[in-house]
Amino acid sequence: MWWKSFTEIHVDNGDTQRKLKTLFDKIKDAVFVASTEGKFLEINKAGIALFGYESSEEIKAIDFEKPIIPALDAA
Repeated sequence: MWWKSFTEIHVDNGDTQRKLKTLFDKIKDAVFVASTEGKFLEINKAGIALFGYESSEEIKAIDFEKPIIPALDAA
């Protein structure tokens, strides 16, 4: 079930889907789902913060073949 987007998860009970989404959003650990092509499909807020990005859209635009941690400006 974790390999599908939360919008594609089929569960008979809407309450279960809400609980999974809440867990994904609230957990303090980085959690993400990736495709076999190296693209982020889903990533939670902790994962976005860990990798130093502002939004899930920003991190979903990159692939694993490139560095996922933004370059630090030389001070």
